[in-house]
Amino acid sequence: VACSGYLCDMEIVKKCKDAHKKTTPIVMYHGSQDMIVQTQYGRLSAMLLKTNGFNDTVWEEFDIPMSHNFGHNVNMKELTKVTKFIAKQLPKEFKKTNKDKDKKKDKESDESKENDNDKNDKANDNNDEIGPSVD
Repeated sequence: VACSGYLCDMEIVKKCKDAHKKTTPIVMYHGSQDMIVQTQYGRLSAMLLKTNGFNDTVWEEFDIPMSHNFGHNVNMKELTKVTKFIAKQLPKEFKKTNKDKDKKKDKESDESKENDNDKNDKANDNNDEIGPSVD
């Protein structure tokens, strides 16, 4: 995953073994108006990767306004794509384990909310025992 980046040493790409080229998914995202790391460098890097056998390389530009850090920034659409890409790369066992953990956390959270509600109900009951409020 590369966000607003480029390859500094393009010779390394040429030396990579064919097996790595065919099995390495790469995504490169860049702001179309980036003045810090110019978009053309990222675009050229993606082209170089594809030309040298990294066929699973994705290049995408995002419209990020210049007013935000000279266009050198990310937006939610880009971050969402990064998250989905990373999730897709994770082994199924990892995904299942984390889903189980998430379910357990949700259950614990629900139980905690129920306990808080019970405490609030008891506190309200105790307030009623003190006597009527005076207006």
